[in-house]
Amino acid sequence: MVKALRKRETTISNSLKLAEQTRAEMETLKEENKKMMQETRRERDNLLKEAKEIKNEIIKKAEEEAKENASKIIENARLQIDQERQNAIREIKSKVAELSVDISEKILQKELSDKKKQNAYISELIDAAEFN
Repeated sequence: MVKALRKRETTISNSLKLAEQTRAEMETLKEENKKMMQETRRERDNLLKEAKEIKNEIIKKAEEEAKENASKIIENARLQIDQERQNAIREIKSKVAELSVDISEKILQKELSDKKKQNAYISELIDAAEFN
């Protein structure tokens, strides 16, 4: 019976030691797990920070390109408007010159419709040419 009690005592003692070792291993694993989680969070935070910086950089670059493109479009539009305005001015001047010639022609035809007026105008032109 003593043998059985000692055997039982040894078994209980071994079980308690094993339980203590298991508890210590669990604590160690818990600490390692905690450290791994902290490292994972740190890496995640770094990745998120880096991703945010890249996103901001891409947005900034896109905004700069958009501004540059808008400036080019505006400048091209200004140049085109200026060119069209110059063309319109040239066309208006040409039309005014044509109308002036047409009006002058009609005035001269009316003024010089009879022979006396023609001779008087010719004499006037000759006199003006001699004084110059």
